[in-house]
Amino acid sequence: MNDELIIISGPTSSGKSGIALDVAERLGGEIISADSMQVYRGMDIGTGKLTKEGMRGIPHHLIDVIEPTEDYNVSKFVNMARKAIDDILSRGKVPIIVGGTGFYIRSLLYTGDTGNPGKDPDYKNMLRERAEREGLGKLYEELSAVDSEASGRIDRNNRARIIRALEYNHATGQKYSEYCDSVELPEPIYKARMFVLECERYVLYERMDERIDRMISEGLVEEVRGLISKGVDSKCTSMNGIGYKEIAKYLSGEMQLDEAIRLIKSNTHHYAVRQSTWFRHQKDVVIVDCRDRDKASKDILTALGNYLNR
Repeated sequence: MNDELIIISGPTSSGKSGIALDVAERLGGEIISADSMQVYRGMDIGTGKLTKEGMRGIPHHLIDVIEPTEDYNVSKFVNMARKAIDDILSRGKVPIIVGGTGFYIRSLLYTGDTGNPGKDPDYKNMLRERAEREGLGKLYEELSAVDSEASGRIDRNNRARIIRALEYNHATGQKYSEYCDSVELPEPIYKARMFVLECERYVLYERMDERIDRMISEGLVEEVRGLISKGVDSKCTSMNGIGYKEIAKYLSGEMQLDEAIRLIKSNTHHYAVRQSTWFRHQKDVVIVDCRDRDKASKDILTALGNYLNR
């Protein structure tokens, strides 16, 4: 494939959406969301979705495409994203992948055919049963004990990856993080220019906290209450997203609202650290300082001079 993808990624609150809009307007691009939560209809405030007006007329794909009672995983994302890419390219437009879910982005670019060692179906089924019976937190603690590097990279609510890491450790006696670092990736399916937005951690933390306070004032509690009334509960993948699970616990009487807000902020900070860690392990990325949005947009456009001169 001769056409390149543009990828704009980075930790939460790094300004990906706004910068992607600037780039898309200049290049005639269309945006494909690589966010694991914005796919869900009715989950708007807690996921930070842009409004229709905020999209500035730029077509967006993979937003509001499934119900919050449905499961969404990397396989579904890859299938849907590749269809969107083919459609965008067929119309002579530029696909711009935007999001902070690094595992989704890598799976989109590569076939993932690395032999997939360390399989033990019986042990995997046992872990699944334990997750249901004892809770995923227990498995996450066990992973932290045997492979702290892997647990540092994996979201504590990502059931599939926690189980996979424990399965690999059990089957091989080795750390899953070391296996991941040693794998030689195949040739990518697409050529891509990947930009990662970064800046000092304290700046990101301030942005995150302000964003979370804004979500609360805009009605996050009411949004979660409405979802629960429609049957979206803790068994749904969607309700395990940061912001939703904490507010759900507040609504069930498990904690006070101020404690739920504190947890949302803490969990968001930790998630951003994991995102940054993942991106630092990737090859051939361009780091862009995101403190100044206008400058970040210009830096990316300068690096993409080949598109500007088409």
